[in-house]
Amino acid sequence: MLQIIIFCLIGAATALMLCNLLVARERLVQFISVNVITSYVIVFICLLVVLDSRLASYLDVALLYALASFVVSIAVMKFYKGSK
Repeated sequence: MLQIIIFCLIGAATALMLCNLLVARERLVQFISVNVITSYVIVFICLLVVLDSRLASYLDVALLYALASFVVSIAVMKFYKGSK
């Protein structure tokens, strides 16, 4: 039962952040929204691994997803800083 509540909370938070992404006009706010959604997806994947040990290979996927997100975040911030 607790698992369902946690997954629903993560889903609701992701949906709210997606609405923020669609409504926001500033690029920086949109960028932060995408980063938060990425963090929620990583947490969701990690929770799946904790709840079902047969999905242990998904932890590697979550780590690669986090690494790719970090690299893209650095690249976007360098581009954003250079455009001012």
